[in-house]
Amino acid sequence: MSARSSLEPLRRLAGSAVAALRLQRRPADVGARHAEWSVISSADDLVPPPSATLLDIAIEAIQKTRGLDPAALERRCSTAEDLMYVRTWPGEHYRLLVGLCQAVQPQLAVEVGTFTGLGALALAQAVPRVVTYDLLPWQSFPTTALADADFADGLIEQRLFDLSDPAVFAAQRDILAGADLVFIDGPKDGTFEPAFLELLLPVARESGALLVFDDIRVMPMVRFWRELALPKLDLTSFGHWSGTGLASTR
Repeated sequence: MSARSSLEPLRRLAGSAVAALRLQRRPADVGARHAEWSVISSADDLVPPPSATLLDIAIEAIQKTRGLDPAALERRCSTAEDLMYVRTWPGEHYRLLVGLCQAVQPQLAVEVGTFTGLGALALAQAVPRVVTYDLLPWQSFPTTALADADFADGLIEQRLFDLSDPAVFAAQRDILAGADLVFIDGPKDGTFEPAFLELLLPVARESGALLVFDDIRVMPMVRFWRELALPKLDLTSFGHWSGTGLASTR
């Protein structure tokens, strides 16, 4: 064996290590406040393609969002950062959530991932009932936008469950089956979303719920979104800069 051939496995190993280190580095400086790694991919081979219904919903939601006044959400922000998120559109999804609900007119919206509560408050501007799920109570977040009064009349309800657990999901099935819109803003860890969706799809198809996904362009979500076998539409340019996707279960 020549010296060159004997060193080839080491060269390949070194090349792989360098590639791994590059992936761990921060994305290239593009002059943005925040940047993430992502992947761009072709749209002509999406199966199934976006449906006419999704296009109609998106166009109507965008038109409605353009005329929205964010003042009510702005008053609920406890930090300058949250205020920036609410005021930014396109680029952040809070105002779009209101526009989507005005377009779809759901009677029940389910949110997966309460966090500071801005998503639930946005949904509640146009939906008679919002059920938001998390693993942690809303009071545990120091910068929460929620208050006790938000839960007094039943407009918003928080439930503390892991919906990727089949037994837990089964116990919550009636709520999820009744939802007209499901906003999925979970951990994006490559595990929760596929497990949850496997449980959700048979139920969501019964009601024909519209599914709204956050962060579809962030690396742990790229393959999940690409392989989602539903009519879907990437609405990132009018939603969250890190990715907003609509999927139809009809």
